[in-house]
Amino acid sequence: MVQWVTFLVGQRVMTVRDDEIADVVRDAVVEHRSGLRAPITASMDYHDGRLELVDLREHEARADVLVLLRPAAGVVVDGVLAMVDEDALEVEEAVPDGLLPHYVRAVLRRPDASGSRVYYVDLAAFAGLRAQRPSRPGA
Repeated sequence: MVQWVTFLVGQRVMTVRDDEIADVVRDAVVEHRSGLRAPITASMDYHDGRLELVDLREHEARADVLVLLRPAAGVVVDGVLAMVDEDALEVEEAVPDGLLPHYVRAVLRRPDASGSRVYYVDLAAFAGLRAQRPSRPGA
């Protein structure tokens, strides 16, 4: 069963599907590296090698890393909140093109009373590792 991995970047709650990432590393030891070109600015030890990282944190108190399937890199976030079942989040009304950043795939919400919004993102695009996806024809 597919799950949502919810995480924080600053105060924004975002999510990806667990089948879109390779791994979650909590409390990672992130090493900032001079001489690396943005968006890659850090690395960490990972499975007997080094994994290049894009650091999106707004607060450096914690370092949780979402490891991408492709490209082989990690994205450092302010914190992984939870893994929740797919039906724990539902799609809000469609948002017209151009009203949200290119990396937002959909706006989701919790079906409970809180109704809080969660942004479903293309994590590689959000991290600057993939070019902006083209807008739809006629949009």
